[in-house]
Amino acid sequence: MLKKIQLTHFRSFFQAEVEIKNINVLIGGNGSGKSNFINAEKFCFWKSHESPKPFFQHQATNQKETQLKYPINTFVDNV
Repeated sequence: MLKKIQLTHFRSFFQAEVEIKNINVLIGGNGSGKSNFINAEKFCFWKSHESPKPFFQHQATNQKETQLKYPINTFVDNV
């Protein structure tokens, strides 16, 4: 099960960690990063993205290194 998402130098996020609960709501003003958060999920889970260079580049610093971390806890039953 996905428990948290960590973003480093991803588009408008310098560094962020979001804990995932049973129900999550993204709320924020214009330009606060809601769409960028969804784009990070799209890239990791659906491989749907634009040209890689602008997709990853941090918008404020032009940082070219990006990290997306999705720690996932799993268990196997009846083994």
